[in-house]
Amino acid sequence: MKENDLYSLVHTGNEGDIEFYVRACEGVESVLELGCGSGRMGCSISRVAKNYLGIDINWERARLATDRGIVCYCADMVGFQLNRRFDRIIMPCNTMYCLLSEDKLISCLENIRQHLAKNGELVFDVFVAYHQRMASHISKSRRDNGWVKEIHYKNKVWDVYESVEILSGSGRLDVHYSHRCRSNDEKIETKIPQRYFSHSELPQLLGKAGLIMTSITGGFRNELVSDACERIVVRASLSR
Repeated sequence: MKENDLYSLVHTGNEGDIEFYVRACEGVESVLELGCGSGRMGCSISRVAKNYLGIDINWERARLATDRGIVCYCADMVGFQLNRRFDRIIMPCNTMYCLLSEDKLISCLENIRQHLAKNGELVFDVFVAYHQRMASHISKSRRDNGWVKEIHYKNKVWDVYESVEILSGSGRLDVHYSHRCRSNDEKIETKIPQRYFSHSELPQLLGKAGLIMTSITGGFRNELVSDACERIVVRASLSR
C-alpha cells in the first residue's frame, strides 16, 4: 500500500487536465479510462458521462477507485477484453508512456481500436519535455530536477525530490522519486519506468493500429505544438 499512497499524493495531475477531460466526455454514452489509478479523473467524469469504466493494472489502486464509488476493474491495458465499445477511451497523464516497448504500445492501440465505437475518440496527453529537450542535450544519463513538492504522509511532512534517468538510444527513461521525512532520517525511494516517443512518430504508431490522429495541441487550452511546449494532447479515431 505504501507506494500506492505515495503515488496518489505526489501525482495529483496537471493544471486544467480534469476540466479538459470532463469537456471531452460530457454527455457521451460511455467512457473507458485506461490507467485510472485511484480514481482522480474518474470521479469527475462519472458525473458527466452516462457510463464510466476505469481499468488499472494495480489492484490496490483499482480497489481505492472502487472505494470512491466508481466502476473499476484490475486489468492490463494491453490485453483487456470487455466485449463492448466506448464513445471515449481516455489515457490521461502519461499513461501511454507506461507501455515499455513499441510492440506493447501497438498492441494496446489495437485493443483500443477494437473497443472504440464507430464515431468514438481516443484522447490522451503525455509530457514531452524529457525527450524533446533533455534526452538529446544531456551528456550525463541522470538529471536531478530537485524538489518537487511537500506531502503529508503518516502524520508527517515529507519533501519529494525527482530525478530522471535517461537510457540512451532506447527511448526509455526512469523517473525516480526520493521522499524524505522532515522530522527524522526516514527516506522512501520509488521509480516509474517509462518509454517516450516524439509527436512526429504518432501518426505512424496510430496508423499501425488502424487509428488516425485527428488533432494535436500543445496543452489543455489548444496551445500550438512547439519545441517550447511541455505537454501534447492528442485525439484519434478509427481509420475510415
